[in-house]
Amino acid sequence: INLHFEDLNENEFSEMPGVDAKVLAVDELNYYPNPNSGKFNLAFQADKKPTKIKITSTEGKEVYSEEIQGFEGSYNKEIDLTDQKRGIYLLQIIQGRKAINKKIVIE
Repeated sequence: INLHFEDLNENEFSEMPGVDAKVLAVDELNYYPNPNSGKFNLAFQADKKPTKIKITSTEGKEVYSEEIQGFEGSYNKEIDLTDQKRGIYLLQIIQGRKAINKKIVIE
């Protein structure tokens, strides 16, 4: 399994309920290694606000979700998607009504 990440346009998520087209300001956003076998590290810096990390399939199935109510501004964790089938997945980092979106391709 290999993962590839790509930026998505804001308007690709404008129809998602609860998230408007405002882009979340995230510093030092890294996901590595890339490509990989389904496990990757996600690291970023953002405002100290409740934060949600969500990964969904193109069919809308949520395959990973993490809510951090007491987010301290820094995130660094290994995420394991090795049990998912090959395809395109959508990574979102959400704070309030702002989000940053990336595309993940599992090969």
